[in-house]
Amino acid sequence: RDARVQWLASQAPAWRKAGEKTLVFVAHRETLEMLRTALSQRAQLATGVFHEDLSSARRDTEVARFRESDGPSLLVSTECGGEGRNFEFCRRLILFDLPWKPSVVEQRIGRLDRIGRRIPVEVVYFRPLGGIGRDVVNLFEALGLFREPLAGLEPQRAPVECALEEIARAAAYRLERLIGHVPLLARLRPAAARRSPGASAPSGPGCSPPRPRSSRPR
Repeated sequence: RDARVQWLASQAPAWRKAGEKTLVFVAHRETLEMLRTALSQRAQLATGVFHEDLSSARRDTEVARFRESDGPSLLVSTECGGEGRNFEFCRRLILFDLPWKPSVVEQRIGRLDRIGRRIPVEVVYFRPLGGIGRDVVNLFEALGLFREPLAGLEPQRAPVECALEEIARAAAYRLERLIGHVPLLARLRPAAARRSPGASAPSGPGCSPPRPRSSRPR
């Protein structure tokens, strides 16, 4: 079970009842489809959709429908929704998958946090239970990224982004090497130790419940 999905499914009906619009950013198309299905099944909630495989006309239609008072209360978008679109009418932003680049996070928040906005942007993010992901969240919190714009701090931000990119590349390389060893491990494992068909390893939620949501006043 994904604690993020559970939390979102429990909160979304109240937002819909309040007439509030929520923009949800995910990293991958597969995550988008999974989340839309989960919200439909668990919360009986229809959602708008925005991703790179939609035509320009379809994207315009999805956003226009989302903007309407009787339209979907949530729109789930991949990264392409973070460029050039104005979602100032949304009450909150949910960073379902947190990018490791502060500039990308700033860009996503900027879809709502427009000049002249009269109410704070409610930013929702999730804190992993541990690992590098938890460290990245701690770093972003220390930078104040979720509280206020970082405009004008690009020179100071650049070394942080370079360091995070190096960490991401190193992690991807290690994972690729591990995957390469999987066939060898499978051959070496005793037959009796192999799982029976259909068995799965136990797993727990990857994230803790979200911290109190941050508001970015204008």
